[in-house]
Amino acid sequence: MQSKSISTGLLCLVLLTISALFAYEHSFNKSLVIDSSTDFQVKAITDQSQGGQTTAKLSRTPQALVLECNVVKAYQWPFCELAIKLADIGEGIDISEYDTVAVNARFEGEGSKRIRFYIRNYHPSYTDIHNDATMKVNEVEYEPNNYRSEVVIPLQNFSVASWWISENSIPLEHFAPDFSNVSVIEIATGSLVSEGPIKIIVEQIRFDGKLIPETLFLTIIIVTWVAFAVLYLLFDLKRLRGALFQSKQKALELESLTEALKLESKKFETMAKRDPLTGARNRAGIRDSLFEQVQLVYLQKTPLSIIFMDIDHFKMINDNFGHDVGDEVLKEFAGLVTSKTRQGDSLVRWGGEEFLLVCPNTEIDSATKLAENIRVSMEQHQWPSGMKVTSSFGVTQMGQESTGEFIARADEALYKAKSKGRNRVVTFRFQYEPPA
Repeated sequence: MQSKSISTGLLCLVLLTISALFAYEHSFNKSLVIDSSTDFQVKAITDQSQGGQTTAKLSRTPQALVLECNVVKAYQWPFCELAIKLADIGEGIDISEYDTVAVNARFEGEGSKRIRFYIRNYHPSYTDIHNDATMKVNEVEYEPNNYRSEVVIPLQNFSVASWWISENSIPLEHFAPDFSNVSVIEIATGSLVSEGPIKIIVEQIRFDGKLIPETLFLTIIIVTWVAFAVLYLLFDLKRLRGALFQSKQKALELESLTEALKLESKKFETMAKRDPLTGARNRAGIRDSLFEQVQLVYLQKTPLSIIFMDIDHFKMINDNFGHDVGDEVLKEFAGLVTSKTRQGDSLVRWGGEEFLLVCPNTEIDSATKLAENIRVSMEQHQWPSGMKVTSSFGVTQMGQESTGEFIARADEALYKAKSKGRNRVVTFRFQYEPPA
């Protein structure tokens, strides 16, 4: 009976999955359309800002935006372009929510008929809000007249202009295309434009995507199947338990299944990013963030400090008041530290009663003041059962060293604070030692 129910459920799930995939393929669509009736600000730009002599005139017809240019090779790289302002710099549209852009345009004129399509993106790491030239140039170049109507370009086909990377000294981590904050899109003459009159007619630009991102949709499908699999495992486990007294082989099979479930549980626990008791991050949860902060130290000379914290005599708290009270102390400690830190700081439960506070963009003196502030707040805090709880602190700032050496020095400072009587802050500064 159970087997028949599972088979029926599986058949329904297969049909539901097929229906959902079909519906997703033909619906849940969203588009951003730009044509001659658009309310976005549209203007013509030429190389005159670079000392050139190219002229341009922009007009609108009921069917298209029309850019008419007279290209003059008085500048090394003559150009004219049609620029569409979607928003002010820094307040742009997240185009990454779309998958493709369909461009219906054509070129009239002699010589090369290629055009360049630019998507200009803002990011605080490389964009000066007062200089639109610093917005990232995501580009693609093609010949529109090779297509009867529109050409559909996947956003993944765009690349970042090498000249923009060179002119703005962009670091390696920002070489990839980015469409998360787009303020302007542009259609410009190609790199080999010929001198003389040309015309670029743009009937429509359309960004297409899904209301539900594909990754989210597929995740829902996978979670549904996993839930079904878990239900199936539960039913099977019940069946195996019922047959345990009838067959030794069934008992071994049940044991194997139980071990498999334990391994899966352990795997998910290992993958967790947060400590379930305190809500602080665990080591896995801080790994990627700490790696990024260390890279900023090397690439941008951004200061990075850490504070190692250890609750004094925590074992005595557990022994005298019980582990439940000890857990409450850990939770209140994490909450107290978090209340004293900034949004960008990260609290990590390093192990047991030992915590690590990662303070990006923080000099060692500021980190030391923060540690002292936390120490004093602990003395003044009303702890469970009226107990007195203190902590020792080790503070350091990263220098030209490995991450392991950096953390080890903070740990050494913590050890020093504990050996000096606890309830104190000890700071160790980086000392450069030239190779022998």
